[in-house]
Formats: sequence, structure tokens, C-alpha cells
Amino acid sequence: MPTRIVIEVCGGTYCEVYTADPSVEVVLVDWDTSGFEPGDHFVRAIGEGDGERLVLVVPGYPTTTPAKMPDDTRRALERAGVGRPPLTLADLAKQGVV
Repeated sequence: MPTRIVIEVCGGTYCEVYTADPSVEVVLVDWDTSGFEPGDHFVRAIGEGDGERLVLVVPGYPTTTPAKMPDDTRRALERAGVGRPPLTLADLAKQGVV
């Protein structure tokens, strides 16, 4: 089973997911559904009655290779102490993270 990353968006703008690992599966969950209707592609209604809400759930959302990461984003990561661009799953396994 591939590594799955779920990105939840509520009140913001989603830009990109960068990864060097092509087996990573990204699922976008977006609560900002203004203008969408139940039945639209990837739109789901959850809850019932007055508690019903719409959510956009996009499985298999595309990723971007770290080589295409803008320089400003790369510098922001480095200055925040996050380090170099995103690691591969193998890199994380070597560090004992996964």
C-alpha cells in the first residue's frame, strides 16, 4: 500500500504537494465548496438534515517533483529549519520516521 498524504483545506488556498517518491498518494479534502453542488465530480455530502455539509474529496491528486519547487519555497523551508526539499520515503525510513 502506498504512503497516503491527506491535505485538508479550510479557508485557505492549496498550491502544490512536492515529493520525489512517485508512489506517494495524495488525497485533497477541501471544505471550501462554495459554488459546488451535490453530485458534482468529487463532491460529497456528509451529515444529514441541518448538519449536512459538502466536501470536495479528490483522491490521486497530482504531485510535483521537488526540482520544480520555486526558489522562494525552497528558501522558506531551509530558513524554517525544515531542511532540504522533501525527502523520499526511503530517506524517512533510514531516519526511522516510517
